[in-house]
Amino acid sequence: MFKFNLQSENLSKIKKNIFLLSDLEKYFGLGFSVKQFEKFSDKDHSIGPFELVAYRDTEVFIFIILGNDLQNNISRTFELDYAVKIIDKETTTFGITL
Repeated sequence: MFKFNLQSENLSKIKKNIFLLSDLEKYFGLGFSVKQFEKFSDKDHSIGPFELVAYRDTEVFIFIILGNDLQNNISRTFELDYAVKIIDKETTTFGITL
């Protein structure tokens, strides 16, 4: 999973921007199939929903939003790890914290 630290001057802009996922969806909309709140499952488990998933041929990008609840953040991170194992494509994961 990739982690990016936001510059403090941009943090307030993003907190005010409730359309963050929409902006990501527009960016990936060029050549990608984009779904919000996507779930994945195999024969034993169902995981998700993930806030945004972008598909293209052999690639998948998965985004989650992490909050202040440490236990939930850890659980979501483990779900990302499991998703990478069951998706039969090159998968890149992102955790967004605000």
